[in-house]
Amino acid sequence: MVKHIRGIVFDLDGTLLDTLETLAAAHNEALARHGHPPRPVDAYRYYIGNGARKCVERSLPQDARDDATIDAVTASFKVIYDDAWRQGTQPYEGIPELVTRLRERGYALAVLSNKDHPFTQKIIEHFFDDGTFDAVQGHSDAVPHKPSPVGIQHIADTLDLPLSALTLVGDTRVDMETAVAAGIDGVGATWGFRDAAELTEAGATCLIDHPVALCSQLGIS
Repeated sequence: MVKHIRGIVFDLDGTLLDTLETLAAAHNEALARHGHPPRPVDAYRYYIGNGARKCVERSLPQDARDDATIDAVTASFKVIYDDAWRQGTQPYEGIPELVTRLRERGYALAVLSNKDHPFTQKIIEHFFDDGTFDAVQGHSDAVPHKPSPVGIQHIADTLDLPLSALTLVGDTRVDMETAVAAGIDGVGATWGFRDAAELTEAGATCLIDHPVALCSQLGIS
């Protein structure tokens, strides 16, 4: 992994930003508006990762997972979260230091999220300085949700790098499955929403317990 990597692609939720409590609160408010019970915050560690609609589906009671209900609760969630996403969300400890080091060393940096593309851009622009990331990609009509490798290929094209020069850093199974599907290294971030066992089972090339530990994997100080 050391010699050939020239670009680092980061997942957003649970990797760059600690969004768990904010997302859980917004989802629970959406559930309540439609008469459904809230879920524990920690349950959202396993609901989040495949886009807002899938998270809503997972959080609903089994007997309420029809398309109309899922669509209605998802629409409410998006309105709530659009107003609340700044509250309680922040970069994980070590992330600002990591991205600074990587930029100083000449690595291209990118973000790939299952959030909608415009929203992904808005969040990155709020929490990170201009120019921190060379490419930011969320879900769109042209870019399916992860684990499709289309987003990784789109980022590679934007960065003008071969896929083999990229690695993906993420905290969930879907991130590691995306890396496997794209044929690139996947670095499991154990500070995020899921545990080391899941990341390893999903195909992680290696695991790191703190953002700055990525530097050691890349052979830089």
